[in-house]
Amino acid sequence: MSDRDNLRKLLKNIDLENKFDEISTRSNKMGPSTTFEDDKLTRLDLSRLQLTSLPKGLFDDVNHLRELKLFGNSLTELPEDLFDKLPQLIEVHLKDNSIKSLRKRHFQNHPPLFRMLLLGNPLPEDIAKVFPNRPAV
Repeated sequence: MSDRDNLRKLLKNIDLENKFDEISTRSNKMGPSTTFEDDKLTRLDLSRLQLTSLPKGLFDDVNHLRELKLFGNSLTELPEDLFDKLPQLIEVHLKDNSIKSLRKRHFQNHPPLFRMLLLGNPLPEDIAKVFPNRPAV
């Protein structure tokens, strides 16, 4: 199955299949946000889609992702396995949601992850303890 098919399946899992064309070609002022390179999905922008939750295993079939944008939604928590099958993920945009906590388990299998945007979430001040070797922005 191609990554385009996998993206369609992913969107179906969050009731956004009808937005495939919009999301698969989405761009912003700074350049493309949803990008396929050699038919592999490397950037995915699911920002500002009014998402309130993400199902377990949502990203299991799009394991070439390097950048994931989920900002401006209404997420309150993240499934613990959300990033388990994304070994190439280096950047996650989670700002401006309603996330109240994060655990080491969310990111423990991601040594390359080096940028995570968390501003605009009601996280506790001691969130730095979850990421002792990385600054949270």
